[in-house]
Amino acid sequence: HAALSALGLAFTDPAVQPWFFDKEETPEWWLMWELLDFKLVAWDVLPSQLGTFAALTIFSLIHVPINIPSLCMTTDLVADIDHELKVHGVANMLAGAVGTLQNYLCFSNSALYYKCGGGGLLYRGLLSVTVFVFFLVGPSVISIIPRCMAGALMLHIGTELVREALVEPFASLDRIEYASVCLITLVMTVAGMTQGLVVAAILALLTFVLQSSRVPVVASWGHGARVRSSAWRSITDLDVLAEQGW
Repeated sequence: HAALSALGLAFTDPAVQPWFFDKEETPEWWLMWELLDFKLVAWDVLPSQLGTFAALTIFSLIHVPINIPSLCMTTDLVADIDHELKVHGVANMLAGAVGTLQNYLCFSNSALYYKCGGGGLLYRGLLSVTVFVFFLVGPSVISIIPRCMAGALMLHIGTELVREALVEPFASLDRIEYASVCLITLVMTVAGMTQGLVVAAILALLTFVLQSSRVPVVASWGHGARVRSSAWRSITDLDVLAEQGW
């Protein structure tokens, strides 16, 4: 905007508009609840979407045990997993009770927030207020954001996630684990998140079996003749056993 002002160009100039997002129609913020009518639900199509429902349910269950430790490694902070699970559970129950979207931790947004200096009660409060204001205003505010800014943000987040997921673990993971990470990344990129979760679950089991099979399960062994029975026997019985070499 400063560059446009310096060049004497107006925001509404046709030559300038392609550099910005199109202005979308802003619906009323309560439209989501206004359209919620169970009489209009096509119940016959729900069976065909059971795979998506199962994937979302599994994702809701595992995203906290996965994303929270990953975020701790990125931020060098320690989190209480039990507390996080309780908070997400309560938040999702409240969200379901009022008919809104589920709550989950977005790793990329949280990592970007921390790396931009976020933290503390003040910043969390300001972020919550800002998100609520954007929820009320709607998508029309995106029309004043240059496309290059959104592209730079996506490029930055993508580069950081690739570095943390594929570059840094190269020296710390063994070949099986690193190959699993690369394969999961490829499947999620090409096929989608649901397919990536299935592949990740299968590879996690295979990795556990392969790594566990390398550990010897027998600590030591010995011949039975070296071990005396703990049963009580008379002197006569012991003499008989001694004569037989036992």
